[in-house]
Order: sequence, then C-alpha cells, then structure tokens
Amino acid sequence: MLGRLIVPGSLLTALVAMSGPAGAQGDVTCDPTRNATVTWDSIDLDAKSGSTLYATHTLQVTMEPTPGDAVVDDTTVKLSFPPGVKVFQSGERVNIVSDSPGPIPVTASWSQDDLNGTCTGGASTTLQLQPATPLKLAKRPKRRVFGGPEWEWLTVIPPGGDLRPLEVRARSVKKARLPRGSQPFRTMSVGMRVSEPRFDQGERRLRVPRLLVGVDASNERIRIRGDLRIGSVREKPIGYELQFVQGGRQVAQIRLAGRCGVFDCKLRTLKVQR
Repeated sequence: MLGRLIVPGSLLTALVAMSGPAGAQGDVTCDPTRNATVTWDSIDLDAKSGSTLYATHTLQVTMEPTPGDAVVDDTTVKLSFPPGVKVFQSGERVNIVSDSPGPIPVTASWSQDDLNGTCTGGASTTLQLQPATPLKLAKRPKRRVFGGPEWEWLTVIPPGGDLRPLEVRARSVKKARLPRGSQPFRTMSVGMRVSEPRFDQGERRLRVPRLLVGVDASNERIRIRGDLRIGSVREKPIGYELQFVQGGRQVAQIRLAGRCGVFDCKLRTLKVQR
C-alpha cells in the first residue's frame, strides 16, 4: 500500500545496508517515468538548530512518497549509507552518526506497484555535514574550587559542538605527591548525544583511592565534580591526576597534591589545563 517511505523499527536490521548498492529483490527496475517521487527530510537531533547538520551529531533521516499512481510497499524499503556511518534504530525513524564532516550520499530502493505492474524504484539524496566545534571546557571559577574537598566544573556546549564520547581518566595515591608516570589510569567513557545507550541517565562515576569523579553530560552541557573521600577531620595526604580526552585529543587536565580533611584541604594546584 502507498505509505510513508520510512523504515519500520522491527525491520531496520534487515533493511538498512551500511554500504553497497540498494535494490529490492525479484523486480525489474522501474522505468524513470514510473518511479515514485519522494521527499527527503533530515534533522540534527543534538544541535536543535534548524536545518544545519553537524558531524558527530545524531541525524534523523526520513522520506515520504509524493501522492500519485504508484503504490509503494513500505516493507521493501532499503536505505544505504557509506562505510563509517553508524545507523541506529529509533522507532520508525532512521538515525545516523558520522564523525566526519562533508557530504554523505544516501540511497533508497523499494518495490512499487502501478497500472503497469511491479518494479523496483529508487531515489537518492546527499546530506551536507558541517564540522563540529572542538570541545573546550569552560574557564574554572576564580575561587579555588580545586582546593576544597568538593568541587564542580560546568561547561555549556554550543549547538554545533563536538559530541563524540568523553573519556575520563583518573589516578591517585595516598601520598602528598602526584602519581608516578608509570601508574595506570582508571577510565570511563561518557556519551553526550541522544543516540548513546546511556544518554541523559544521570551521573557516571569513577573511583580511585580517596577520590570520586562524577560526570553528568548531555548534548547541551557537561558537569564534572570531584569528591575527596577522606572520611575524617584529621587531614590525610592525597595526590591525583585527571585527564579528559575526546577523539584522541586531551581537552583538560587537573593535577593536585597535598593534604585534605572533610572540611578543608591544603592542596597545591600543579596544573589545570583546558
């Protein structure tokens, strides 16, 4: 039956091809004069900035047939994307992510029926992705937030900001010095786009000796907090290092060492890079 040319969620795995030519099975190719006309639409679900599409963002792609004599079988619709484009199921929509800017060709095929019989129709379009703005954490507040037992660092992400996952690295020692260079980091990955499995599900936490690092991130902001787990009024020594990396590029680093209690700390800020 004639319907919207969108891929039903239950058929997405079978119908979306990551690469290669698209084509319905068992039909002859439609004569150009018989091919159903379709209208394409695309939305950047992360930027919320109108028609502009950004690399690293979740893009929703849909298309609809123009009313006419051709009857399109929705269950035969196939969409084809170039290698490297990630495809996600979202109900009856097709969501994609490409970390590279530039053109993305999209090809579709379907089986249609009209007065002259059944044939395979097809259409294509090209999405133009703009480069994402490199992530940069906000300036830390003028007060020495890193000198206390708890601190918070908030960054607002611009509409076209880079939304690749943020890798958090942490290491610490129970001494008033920085960890040795040979000491391994503990790591966690934090997603920031709507297509990420844990998007908008609250704070992710990473623990190392005497330190908890919490990161709550979305496509609009990143909130990073540190909580020194001393558990005693009596000051105890600690030294720690945090690194924040995106796409292989370090976007921030915190390095402190000294002594800390539950109410106050005497920490020396060796380096806060952003």
